Amino acid sequence: MLLLTLSTNISTTPFIVIITMKTSSHLYDIPILEENSTNFQMWKYQICTVLDICGLLNIAEEKEQRSSQILVTGMGDDAAKAHAAQIEKIEDWDRRNKEAKAQITLTLSDEPLSGVIHTVSAANAWDKLNC
Repeated sequence: MLLLTLSTNISTTPFIVIITMKTSSHLYDIPILEENSTNFQMWKYQICTVLDICGLLNIAEEKEQRSSQILVTGMGDDAAKAHAAQIEKIEDWDRRNKEAKAQITLTLSDEPLSGVIHTVSAANAWDKLNC
């Protein structure tokens, strides 16, 4: 995190700007996908750019899938560490999937949103919007 304290000549009250380097927690200012989808190509380009910047495009395009199995053999500390690493990987994918789905769905107007509101993954929403 980068913390800047700024003051101006106009005001004697300083203000603070906090800049975090984790861009994926930010929703970008993208015009919504309109009811009649007339702006679909521009919307798609912009949302793809944001998803790519945030490292989420592979999730939406289903190039990176959730691991559904936890396979750990053996016993002891090494097996416990391997199990914990697999759990962490699944939890990370789940978080990134939610983030990708939020980036997509929060830029939709009511009509396109109604078509994806019950999807469980970013990839499902992405597929329905691209049909």
